[in-house]
Amino acid sequence: AAGAVPQTVVDAGNGYSAAIVWNEAVEKFDFNTVYTATVTLTADSNHKFAEGITVEGWAVQSTEGGLTLTKTFEATRKAKETAAAHGLKIVLFSSQTHPRYL
Repeated sequence: AAGAVPQTVVDAGNGYSAAIVWNEAVEKFDFNTVYTATVTLTADSNHKFAEGITVEGWAVQSTEGGLTLTKTFEATRKAKETAAAHGLKIVLFSSQTHPRYL
């Protein structure tokens, strides 16, 4: 989501280390932007990943001693626009008052 902080750490598991990188290194996700995460899992010398692993929603590629998972996320929401940003005036009406501008 726009304004959220990207995940920068993936906890290691029993027998493997993990890392995550984003196609754009940002402190917070920007508006109306597509981001791709790549997670790399590396087996230690005593372990090996099975062949044919799948993860729903992620592209999985076996590498020498590990796995690479990639996912492209839909664009974050567009920037919130306000009437004030466009120089508009909002007019309020009530049965007991005259119109007034905000």
